[in-house]
Amino acid sequence: MTGTLYWNFCFALFGFSLYFFLAFPDGTPGKVLLDSFLTAAAFFFLMSGIRKLIHLGMEKPPAEKEEGIPVIPEAGHIGRVHLQLQIKSMVRTK
Repeated sequence: MTGTLYWNFCFALFGFSLYFFLAFPDGTPGKVLLDSFLTAAAFFFLMSGIRKLIHLGMEKPPAEKEEGIPVIPEAGHIGRVHLQLQIKSMVRTK
């Protein structure tokens, strides 16, 4: 997922605060607190879904094969060094 749990907790705090300050003048403190916590949980999971959608939107499409030749994904530094060593060993044996 994109982002961290920090964003989920911030969004949950926003939901808690929003519901608490809008509902406090009209309701009993116990009911307002309980409903505020339930709203915070809903906002937490809502932000999780938003982060997941952002991640899916930013994800690169999988590599596809062209005419039977597999596309090699970009290797990290270790992968490149290993590939260079294999090529050097193949060149030396010939």
